[in-house]
Amino acid sequence: RLYGAGSKLSNDIGYELGQAKGVAYQGAIHYNQAEWDQALEKYFESLGLVDTSVELRHKAAMFNNIGNVYNMQGEFFTALDYLQKASVLFEAVNDTFSTIINKNNTGSLFMRSMNPISGKRVLNEALALAKVVGDPYFLSDTYTNLGNASKIEGNGRESLSFYQLAHPNYVKVGDPRFLAMSFGNIADGFY
Repeated sequence: RLYGAGSKLSNDIGYELGQAKGVAYQGAIHYNQAEWDQALEKYFESLGLVDTSVELRHKAAMFNNIGNVYNMQGEFFTALDYLQKASVLFEAVNDTFSTIINKNNTGSLFMRSMNPISGKRVLNEALALAKVVGDPYFLSDTYTNLGNASKIEGNGRESLSFYQLAHPNYVKVGDPRFLAMSFGNIADGFY
């Protein structure tokens, strides 16, 4: 209700981006409740509310969100199409953090659709950006995804190596859930 009210108020004062963001946030609520069709409806509606030739960042975010919904629905190729469109736009507006997240999602999706060469290429692009940024969360996430990719390829030693590179970054992040996952990944790598 609050996002709807914010969107309406933004419309009343002629703030298109605010109106679009209010609708997009409603989509995020549907996404978090696994209401995929409703989330898609809101994300597409949000795209139609602003001049996306000007608001490239918003367009990229909606493409990314739409791709994530299609991924959750198991429509990998449609998801991949939207994630790749988002990646181009995130790079165009120099949004490095979103580009890293997007490339991790895209690389993981390539791996799930059994395209390991493209998956690792995109994940290595994410890693290069994560190293420049130096943020431990992005480093740990990317190393973990590379470890998962190596595991899918059947390369246990390489998988373990990536999981071990992720671990000290998870320690820096300090979230016990991530640490537990990291220990599990390392154990799996040794296995």
